[in-house]
Amino acid sequence: MRIRTAAIALLAAVAVAGCSEVQPRAVPAPVAVAASTPPPPIWLETPQMTSPATGWTLRWIKWGINASELVRTTDGGRTWTDVTPPAAAALLSLPDALAPVLLARDGQHAWLALCCAGQTDASAGMVTEVFSTSDGGRTWTESELRGPADGGPASLSFTGPDNGWLLFTMDPAGPARFGQLYRTDDGGRHWTLLAADVPASCDDPSLTVATTSTAWIACEPPGPLLVSRDGGTHWAPQPPPRSARGVPQVTGPTGFMTARPACGLYLLVTHDLGRTWRRVQLPSGIGSSPDVRFLSAADGIVMPGVSLGSPVPVVYLTVNGGRTWTAVPQGLHATHPELLGYDFVSMRIWFAWYGNQAGALSPPPAPAQALASTIYQTDNSGRTWTAITARDLVPLSGRAIFSDWHGVLSRVPFWTSIRLGAIHPLHAQLEAGIAGVSDSARNVTLSATNRLADSRIGNGPSRGDTSKCRATASSALSSLEPSSSRM
Repeated sequence: MRIRTAAIALLAAVAVAGCSEVQPRAVPAPVAVAASTPPPPIWLETPQMTSPATGWTLRWIKWGINASELVRTTDGGRTWTDVTPPAAAALLSLPDALAPVLLARDGQHAWLALCCAGQTDASAGMVTEVFSTSDGGRTWTESELRGPADGGPASLSFTGPDNGWLLFTMDPAGPARFGQLYRTDDGGRHWTLLAADVPASCDDPSLTVATTSTAWIACEPPGPLLVSRDGGTHWAPQPPPRSARGVPQVTGPTGFMTARPACGLYLLVTHDLGRTWRRVQLPSGIGSSPDVRFLSAADGIVMPGVSLGSPVPVVYLTVNGGRTWTAVPQGLHATHPELLGYDFVSMRIWFAWYGNQAGALSPPPAPAQALASTIYQTDNSGRTWTAITARDLVPLSGRAIFSDWHGVLSRVPFWTSIRLGAIHPLHAQLEAGIAGVSDSARNVTLSATNRLADSRIGNGPSRGDTSKCRATASSALSSLEPSSSRM
């Protein structure tokens, strides 16, 4: 209780510093400065949006340079914060690093696999570093494992915060082939080698995991569809439904696959983890290579394949597992639509982006650099869209000068300097006090204190509007007292 009281006292000082009734001799008023120029756009690779507000992605540090950072957004893609694990920063900047593999499960849990940077001796296999976070990127756990000598990580799949799988491929001199498969049961801290009986001739493998025991590996046709029902220890060919391609999209016991026989494209559905399948008709006019996504056992989206340079005119939705489909006209009219990728958070909220696909063309289109920072968002299933320019998060310290209780001016809020300064006499107390408060309460508190500071530079209550200032300060302090631990 004493430590938490110290943290509350510090936040109280923040709140008081923002109110105009404080005597000037005690706390000089913060000095407003002109708003800085917005930072330049940033270039994003494939974003993974885990909610309408939160998402993760890798971004380029420099256009065309093999260097990147891991960034996270909490405002729907408008601004992005660098959350790169410190040990991963150097690896990401090395020219011989393989493409990193990122998996974001939700706003708190994410994994990043990096391989091969700076390694000269591969005789015992290439070392891969796997970084995991369970607190939105504030802290990371690092683990190390050895993959094949001539390959690297290809995909990550987690069925929950603890159970995950990491697929390695090899590329000796041609198509990527199956290399190794690892599994973790503790969120990525430790990994176990599996799948000794997967054939080395499995080209371009893809992995999907349904449960802690059931998973599939699909090899490029005419290779087999392999299934494991014992947690990945043993694998056996599963005769796929006729003309099926790829691995199932699985939600619980329900899974979906597309099939492409001579008579046309259709959907295959299972409700018993792939033991039996039934045929379901897909909408007509969706082309030979549509993008079929299922968000649950009932909700699915079909985006028709279109010719190069053509926008998608209509998307089909189902809410009953594919029994019926509804056509939804699309309102996204973007430059170079063939470069867009899509992420579906829900049946209504979607994101579209250019990412590094713009740099994949040779030569790239003239506006490629500008395109790579544009994100489109819709909340009505694609009928209308809003364009967003992705930017680095502008810290509050770049927009205002703050005053601490001694009258010392700084561009850094004093509570931030205490948190970042390990030798500050109040550092340990503040960190311990914040650690004792739930994440949600801490986020509300920081948001409230930032609004207080914003009010001093024209983004909130005026200098004379002390009632709003006091109300916000009261909210900040009360949020530090979770209902389960109030005394």
